[in-house]
Amino acid sequence: MKQATPPAGRYSAPVQSVTELTRSIRGLLETQYPFASVRGEISNLRAPFSGHSYFTLKDDQAQLRAVLFKQQQRYLQQPLKDGQQVVCAGRITVYEQRGEYQLLVDFV
Repeated sequence: MKQATPPAGRYSAPVQSVTELTRSIRGLLETQYPFASVRGEISNLRAPFSGHSYFTLKDDQAQLRAVLFKQQQRYLQQPLKDGQQVVCAGRITVYEQRGEYQLLVDFV
């Protein structure tokens, strides 16, 4: 299969691997948002045997994946539940294996 050559101009950026681009994006996000507080509704709550909690924070227009690691759960005043409105504070990062950004929750 013949590969198309992009036109000069806006497509003249150097070619990067998926890993290189994803790591660059991760660096930008982590620099711009070293700490974030986010309000939303918990949905898709999962708590596998690892003890970590994985969930989605959502509002009526957007959603954000979130992770609360086992060691941070000791700070919870009540268990997390689907449908619960919360404010989560933590760090924005990129989960490189999926190319998705997420909130690593420190406090709920």
